[in-house]
Amino acid sequence: MTITLNVTKRESAEALKTVRADGMIPAVFYGGGSDATLLKINEGELIKAYKSAGESSVIDLGGDMKGEQAIIQEIQTEPKSGKVLHLDLFKIEAGKPVNVTVPLEFVGKSLAEINGVGVITKIIQEIEIEVLPKEMPNEIQVDISKLADFSDAIYVKDLDLPASAKPVADADDAVATVSGIKEEVEEAEGAGEIDFDSIAVQEKGKKEETESTDSE
Repeated sequence: MTITLNVTKRESAEALKTVRADGMIPAVFYGGGSDATLLKINEGELIKAYKSAGESSVIDLGGDMKGEQAIIQEIQTEPKSGKVLHLDLFKIEAGKPVNVTVPLEFVGKSLAEINGVGVITKIIQEIEIEVLPKEMPNEIQVDISKLADFSDAIYVKDLDLPASAKPVADADDAVATVSGIKEEVEEAEGAGEIDFDSIAVQEKGKKEETESTDSE
C-alpha cells in the first residue's frame, strides 16, 4: 500500500501557535546529510497517514517535497489531550538501511497455556531493527505455539526478520517466556509466611495458664 502525505515548506519565522491555529502541524524533514527542512502538514491528512503507516512504513511525500520518501521518526503529542504537536520525518535514501521500531504481534496458542502448565510472559512488545527501506515490515509475528514448558523461551535470535534486517537488541535477549500461574504463586507465598503476632498471642496464653496452675 502506497501512503502519500502532502507537505508544505514553512519559514522559521512562522510562529508554531499560528501554524497549529491554521489546522496545520509543524514538522521537520532531515537525514541523508542534507540540511533540515521545516514543514507544515494538514492535521487531518497527517492523522490519516499515521494510522496507516505508524512508525515503520515508508511514506511518499507530496506537495513541496514531491519525490522524497520518509519514515515517521518521532511524533510529539500533548500529554492530556493526545493532540499532535510536532512531527519528525527522516529522509529515506534508496539502498541505505534505516533504524526503525517495529511492533511484535504474538500469534498462536502455547501448549503451556493449553495444558495449564503456566502463562506466557511477553517481555517486549516491539523491537528496533536496522533494515533496508524496501524490506521494512509493519510488524513482526512471534509464534508462541512452541512454548510448552518452563524451560522454553523465544529470543531475539529466533525472530523471523527480513533478510536485510539486523536487530539492535542483543540476540540472546528474551522476547517471551513461560511463567507460573499467578494464583498458585500467591498461594505458595502465603503458605510460607510466619504469623509472628499469632505466635506471640499463643505464647502469652500458655504463660498465663502455667502461672494460674502454679498458684493453685
